[in-house]
This record gives sequence, structure tokens and C-alpha cells, in this order.
Amino acid sequence: MNSSRRLAFALLLLALALAAIAALWQGRGGVAALVGLRAPAAASSAAPVPLDALGRAVPVPAAPPRRILVAGKAPFAIQDTLLLFPSVRAQATLIGPRAGAQRADAADLRTVLDSAWSAAPSRASAAAPLFTEGSAENIAAAAPDLVLLKSSSHLFGETLEPLGLPLAYLALETPDDYRHDLALLGTLLSAPDDAARLSAYYDATVSAITSAVARVRASGVPAPRVLLCQTTQNRSPDICRVPPPDWLQTWLVTAAGGIPVWADSVLPGQWANVTMEQVAAWDPDVLVVISYSAPATDGISALAASPVWTDLRCWREGRVYPMPGDTFSWDLPSPRWILALQWLATRLLPPDTFPPDALPAAVIDFYALFGIPSDVTRAQILPLIPEPL
Repeated sequence: MNSSRRLAFALLLLALALAAIAALWQGRGGVAALVGLRAPAAASSAAPVPLDALGRAVPVPAAPPRRILVAGKAPFAIQDTLLLFPSVRAQATLIGPRAGAQRADAADLRTVLDSAWSAAPSRASAAAPLFTEGSAENIAAAAPDLVLLKSSSHLFGETLEPLGLPLAYLALETPDDYRHDLALLGTLLSAPDDAARLSAYYDATVSAITSAVARVRASGVPAPRVLLCQTTQNRSPDICRVPPPDWLQTWLVTAAGGIPVWADSVLPGQWANVTMEQVAAWDPDVLVVISYSAPATDGISALAASPVWTDLRCWREGRVYPMPGDTFSWDLPSPRWILALQWLATRLLPPDTFPPDALPAAVIDFYALFGIPSDVTRAQILPLIPEPL
């Protein structure tokens, strides 16, 4: 073979080799395939599966749910949170136990909303409740697009999970819970922008108050020592019940600039009874009275009959306050906790920091999140607040 033929043959072999390399590169992962290694998988463009309050993966519905069933414990917290979303108010049907009023003299939020929307061109279709939580079979028969339970109802939820229902758990107990659960609902309802807007409202309000607290402390004003006490009509005024240190009520006092005197004295888990000897030893600067069965002003009247209470510094100095409420007490872990934080700031910080006369406007702004006009809030919601703001 002469030299020219040898050169042509060599060039042909080189071309074939290059073609083989190109095929391996494009079809089997490039250099990794040449050396016998697996090429890295291409990054997935699919959105991550959201996790609920129990860390369970929740499949995202293909379409926004139109039949949303709420059951289990504290359904009002879930229902009221859902009603913050315009798409739920306009298009979804809520099924489950009605979010009844906390007090006999107050209508529930659904009733107020129905009245507020009655003249609206696109009224919400939230249906009357069909049943309570008692029967998993009844819930399955309702054919819901989405079932929502609080995480504290997980034992009840375990009876629903084998039925294959689209189920998600919400915590809705702390500000961090609300941030997570709003984002989860935004995903499940195909309304992420609404979820972001709601979270921004809560975050901005909390930030404004905590920043004000920091400025007041930096100026040298000491934090007041606060006792937050729950009373009921049928309980002796000599019994004081305080929340656990890790519950929302304790956080609210701290975030608003107070020192919760009970926080180091009770265990996590549930409200605890404390003796009057302990209350006298604490001798708080501020007393906040909570009642879940009657207006908190009635609870204060009951305490006033006991000299053990009236001898406290807070009573002598006129710093005894009823926790406000409308259809539910503001300290409960419903969306209203942001109102409790703002109200507490007016009581625990210097008056020029958060003047009390700004609170009605805060209530109007809050209920605007539900699509309620300011004149309706003035006429139908502010009168539900018997305690002076």
C-alpha cells in the first residue's frame, strides 16, 4: 500500500472513531459513558411536593379544590383561615361543622360574612355544614376535593387516610405555623400570590411591633411583668389558669413587650392552675384577663370581689385589662392573633408608641383581608367587641 492510500485509510479510521465518540457523548452521557460511569441525571423541573404540618407529602390537586371539608378539633381556625383566600370566598364550598360563636351574644364569622356579601355581585358559595366529624364514611360520601384537619386531630385523621381522601394537616398554632400553613394552602388552592400577600401582612405587622419593642427597651424603659389569666363564669375567682410557656398566648405577651411571669413556672402541654399565693408572689405590673365562655369584662368583675386580686399592684395602679374578642377571643390561634398582638402592644408599650385609638383602624384593616368593607366592619364587627379598645 502506497503512502497516499495509507493516509486515506488512516483518515477513514479517524473519522469512524470520532463518529463513535460523538454518539457516545450525545446518547450515553459524554465522557462519563466513555469511562464506564453513569452520567448525572438531568435536573427535574417539577415543583417540590409540599409537606403539611405533620411532615406528610401532600399531592397538589390538578385543579383548585371546590369542595373543601374541614373537620376535627378547632374547625373555626381552619375555616377562618380559608376565608382569607378570595378564591375560597368566591368559588369553594366549605363542608363540615359550623364555626360556632365562642359566646352566645356573638354571631360567628360566617354569618357576618354572609351578611357582608349579601349584596355583592359574586357572593361566596360556602354551604351550611352537613355533618360533624363523627363518621369517616359520611366524610367520604361527601366526595371532597380536599380534607383539612388540624395536626392535633391526627388520630381522627388516621381513620380517614385508608379511604384515600386528599388530606392535609394544618397546625395554625404559632406565627411560624401560620407562615408555613398559609404557603401550603396557597399551593393547594392554586393561589400562591394570595398566600404571599397574607404572609406579608402578618410579617410586616409583627416586625413593626417587635422593632418598636426593641426601640423602647433601648431607650431604657423596662419591660412590664405580665400575668395573663383565664377565667370562666363557673370557676372560683381564686383559681387562676395560665397557658403553657410554648403556646401562642405566652408568645404574644413577649412579642408585645412584656415579661410573662408564669413562663418558668408551668409545664408545656395545657393550661395550668396556679395558686393565689403564687399570684401574690408574682404581684404583676399588668393583668390580662381571658374568658372563652363570656365577655372577659365579666371575668374581671368576678375577680374584683376577691381582695387577693384587688391587693395586687396591677389592680391598685389600674392596669387590669380584658382580652378583646369579636366572634372569638383574639388570643386564640385563629387568624385574629395578629389583633391580640397589636392590642397588647397598646397596653404594654408607652402610649405614644402604639396609641389605643389606632386599634379600630387595625380591626378594619384585618377584616378587609376577608373582603369586608370598612362600613360593614364598623356596623357589624366592632359592636361585637364589648371591651374598650
